[in-house]
Amino acid sequence: GDFREAIGRGVLVDARMPTAFSAHIPGSYNIWPDGLATWPGWVADYEKPIFLLLEKDADADEAARYLYRLGFDNIGGYLCGGLQPWANSGLGIEFLGLLLPDALAGMLSTESVTVLDVRSDAEWIEGHIKEAIHVFVGGLERQIDKVPRGRPIACICSTGLRASLAASI
Repeated sequence: GDFREAIGRGVLVDARMPTAFSAHIPGSYNIWPDGLATWPGWVADYEKPIFLLLEKDADADEAARYLYRLGFDNIGGYLCGGLQPWANSGLGIEFLGLLLPDALAGMLSTESVTVLDVRSDAEWIEGHIKEAIHVFVGGLERQIDKVPRGRPIACICSTGLRASLAASI
């Protein structure tokens, strides 16, 4: 209960890999462990405390170091034991699917999905899915109105890491 109330006043960063993030706490940003060195600066609010959900409690020191280097000096705490204690308490969980390219191709052929490519401009120019919408993940929250409503959204990047951050936004 205390952690739930606290994260309501701050920013929750889920620092697990996208496969683990497929089940997550609503409202959390998914930033993989090494991504903590840069991506919080794009999405987190410097005025609010940051709370972490980690794969392993032992990752807390390194995660805090990354955040301090970016200027985030108000780390409110982390959820010990990962997602399991939260789930065991009966608190809300949301789910995201992971798509294989063949499944995405099938959805595209029936126009049942919007593809959101969140890579950099340079990557987009090198090549992209012609039906895709392009919004760089770092600016997605500020440009969310560019993403159409009404169909499921498949976020893509080169590895799935930035796509998972985009999906969490």
